[in-house]
Amino acid sequence: SSSSSSSSSESDSSEDEAKKKPPAKRKAPAAPPRPPPKGGRRTECTISRKAFLKKAPPLKMKISCGDDKHELTGQPRDFSSGSFGYYLMGKLPVEIDGESLVLQ
Repeated sequence: SSSSSSSSSESDSSEDEAKKKPPAKRKAPAAPPRPPPKGGRRTECTISRKAFLKKAPPLKMKISCGDDKHELTGQPRDFSSGSFGYYLMGKLPVEIDGESLVLQ
């Protein structure tokens, strides 16, 4: 009879320990693989920087906002990042809700 009381006290103490322990942490599911960077893989350019800068014509872009129509011209350019392409920027007057604004 004394052995049954000791086993009962052992089971009580193991139940107390189980109550004191925090629940086991679940592992987060594995993250899905990352998509490729925007723009995809780099492609090999078929023209040299020198040829592009020498032969590329200016790039004309027509921009319209409502009835306002404008044309901007981009020039071939060699960028400090090592890339080359067109450089285009400008300020355009646009009328919004009866107010004339200059947008960049």
